[in-house]
Amino acid sequence: MTLKKEKYDKDYYNRGIIGKGLEDILIRLANLGVLRGVKDGARILDLGCGQGLWLEYLRKKGFDGWGLDTSRAAIGEAVKRLGKKKLIVGELERVGFKKNFFDAVTCFHVLEHVKKADSLVKEVFGILKKDGLFVLRLPDFSSWEVKLAGERWFHGDALYHVKNYDKKSVVKLLKKAGFEQIEVKPALFEYRQTLLYSLINFCGVEKISRFWRFLLLPLQLFFAPLSFFLAVVFANSGTMEVRALRG
Repeated sequence: MTLKKEKYDKDYYNRGIIGKGLEDILIRLANLGVLRGVKDGARILDLGCGQGLWLEYLRKKGFDGWGLDTSRAAIGEAVKRLGKKKLIVGELERVGFKKNFFDAVTCFHVLEHVKKADSLVKEVFGILKKDGLFVLRLPDFSSWEVKLAGERWFHGDALYHVKNYDKKSVVKLLKKAGFEQIEVKPALFEYRQTLLYSLINFCGVEKISRFWRFLLLPLQLFFAPLSFFLAVVFANSGTMEVRALRG
């Protein structure tokens, strides 16, 4: 997993921060049902764990949560939150996890940053147990948001993203690695409101200060239900959630 390491510093992870308490709530909502079918106490790797928000939730729920990220800045913040135990800086292919080690791997908004995604997905397949679950969340470049905002789409992020995916391309990637029972669906609730910010970007406002982001929060009361409606009725969302099993 090769990322542009020098760019994933503290400033990158502080983009758009809106307060720890609210972030925690939004992350829990975004990830409702993600681990359905995973047994209590299962060993789970959060691949690209960032500052450890999702990993913190996993551990609070009693899972054996591990975190891996190539960014030292991100892991440094995660250590402050969780302590050093089972937090690793490095690339998945070089860490040396045992085969058939994890019950599940979560990978949220990481794949689009990876140059050699086929190698990464193959490695995930190897470290999962039989019937282990791989859950990804990543931008859907066939969504209406792309058509609306074009190059100004919230998830465009050309400075950091190295590859774009739609439903067909991500399924093809997973099948090539050996995964089965692949399910792709729109993410019903996203950590950040991509439809709102895509619209703002479409209007030419590409950089918003933390102060203005706070003032825009009430608009979520309208855009969150709208995004939910589009995802449920038309199966169209800026972000897709992909679930796959190792056979």
